[in-house]
Amino acid sequence: MTITPKIDIDTIAEGLIQKVQMNDVLLIPSSDVIDLIHQLKEFELGRAMLTTGVLTSSWVDYICHNETSPTGHPLETWFLSRSPKIRAARERYYLTRDALQSYLRSDMVFCVMPCGVISKVAELDYSNIKNIKIIGYDNDIQGLVKAEMQMQPLVDQRKVNLLLLKKNIWLLDDCNQHDLIISNRLSVLEEDQQKVLGLFEKYYAALKKNGIFISSFFTPSPLNNLHTSPWKNVDVNDVLTEHSIFVDIMDFQPAARSESIMINLLQKAGFEIVDILYDTHCIYPTIIARKA
Repeated sequence: MTITPKIDIDTIAEGLIQKVQMNDVLLIPSSDVIDLIHQLKEFELGRAMLTTGVLTSSWVDYICHNETSPTGHPLETWFLSRSPKIRAARERYYLTRDALQSYLRSDMVFCVMPCGVISKVAELDYSNIKNIKIIGYDNDIQGLVKAEMQMQPLVDQRKVNLLLLKKNIWLLDDCNQHDLIISNRLSVLEEDQQKVLGLFEKYYAALKKNGIFISSFFTPSPLNNLHTSPWKNVDVNDVLTEHSIFVDIMDFQPAARSESIMINLLQKAGFEIVDILYDTHCIYPTIIARKA
């Protein structure tokens, strides 16, 4: 029997503090970054971020449904209400959900990859929809289990036919099967544009003629280039604090792409662009494309 070792958050934090102390390219004083580490230890979301170095699908679902800390912790409240990327992610969640609703129709095959917790799909209105098949692909068993729990009421009401599969989406070989595909996480986490192009080509092949693909992308931060970044109406101190948490502490930095690069990748894969939906701060747009 394999025994999973208990996670010692203090040991993890100490290792991160040592890493910060050796970092000579911090954008804020090291003492402030170390203080952030100590504060992150004080609430569950922060401990998860320190432990895993990523935001899992469950925690993404959490931040999209909470604008302030349920426990009242000051740093979690800041993170949920002021962190620029988190605010953009929450707005993108609802923009994407509304876009999905507009394309939802009866007798369609709708695929979510990776499906994660699948909340935005579970929250759609299926009252006028019949005979819809929803397929969720994910390589994470825990994500699939949580997706099944979210969708079970709709399955019980016979609103949807649900198929959840453990599958490596990078090896996707579906062909002309889906009317609608939504996929965000993989292209956001992949820096190599040729790999992203290959992924978009797989999605294109998996769609039926005139099928719709919905995705998202992070735009470049003003910390990378103040003059070309499209970000607007963000507080520089919030941007610096966010950078310290995600980059200096978590070592988590999703790929950033301009609108023109994202359009070019989709068009190279064969898609035509239908629409681009920007959040208030132009940080995390939703892009809608059609199989031409």
